[in-house]
Amino acid sequence: MKTGRNGFTLIEMLVVLVVIGILAGLVFRMMSLAGKSNEEANTHAILEKVANAIEAYRAEYGRYPPVATYPGNEQPMEFEYAVRDEGKSGAKYMTDAIAQQIMNNSRTENIWSTGRAFTFGLASYFFPRYYCHGAQSPKTFFNNAQDAEDGAFSDDSTKMLNQWWEQNKRTSGMAVGDQMRDMMAAQRILPHIDAKLDRIVDDDMDSGYSWKVSSYGIAHRDVVLREYNGIEYYNSIITFRDGWDRALHYSSKPPYDKYELWSSGADGTSGTEDDIYAGQE
Repeated sequence: MKTGRNGFTLIEMLVVLVVIGILAGLVFRMMSLAGKSNEEANTHAILEKVANAIEAYRAEYGRYPPVATYPGNEQPMEFEYAVRDEGKSGAKYMTDAIAQQIMNNSRTENIWSTGRAFTFGLASYFFPRYYCHGAQSPKTFFNNAQDAEDGAFSDDSTKMLNQWWEQNKRTSGMAVGDQMRDMMAAQRILPHIDAKLDRIVDDDMDSGYSWKVSSYGIAHRDVVLREYNGIEYYNSIITFRDGWDRALHYSSKPPYDKYELWSSGADGTSGTEDDIYAGQE
């Protein structure tokens, strides 16, 4: 007479569950490590490209980008700029009324207490600052100002927006907006971050051509929410982020002959052991 067993004993089932749990834990850990490795690898690749662009800037101008120190933001990464809302987009960009208040008040008050219109971080030393960003170009904030004597680009700081003037000082007689020397330099710098600036034949322009950023490469375009006198509005930004989608960090002090570029790493806190620096293996 044969005897048989139907199913597993309780102990056998428990053993199987324990084994499955151990294997699941190992797989989860391996996936987490793989994900961390990918984020770190992406961060190293991004840092290398941005560092190459920084070196290209130095080759053009003889020093590393002299990024200003902003209140509460040290030397920022982003190029932030105001875009005037002409009622054609669903985005809540700056209205004419807010723009005029900021322009007027910035001439007599602290330039950062009147509402943020511009932040000239590291990205602004690679990309054009006035033209080239389509319908969301900084030129819309100034309403395509062309009057170099009395308009927003006046050489007299009492007649224009200080937030622009402080970082874009120029000599009398120069054209409004980006200068040809800087546009040509941008064409050589931007490929290092996989971006591209095109020179396009344009019969509507006096020069016979116009410019357009056709690719932003590894740079991120986004918006940031600001507030002025209780009214909220969005500014556009161009910036660089690491593998964890956090802004990179940059530091360079006068005479701008050296710099540091780094990611705050997996923990997102700058100054800790897992910070990742450009050039670090």
